[in-house]
Amino acid sequence: MKELSIFIDESGDFGEYDYHSPWYIVTMVFHFVKESIISVRMLYHMLLVRPPTH
Repeated sequence: MKELSIFIDESGDFGEYDYHSPWYIVTMVFHFVKESIISVRMLYHMLLVRPPTH
């Protein structure tokens, strides 16, 4: 039997609209525990932590 790991994170304010923070973001990560997620972490690092310079 496979074990599924779920991580959910939210950011923002779900209340009245404010132009300083107009976004409400929900991130969900699903992965099987026995399968490595190192490639996902590497992709995250490449795209978000150190974005390409042009």
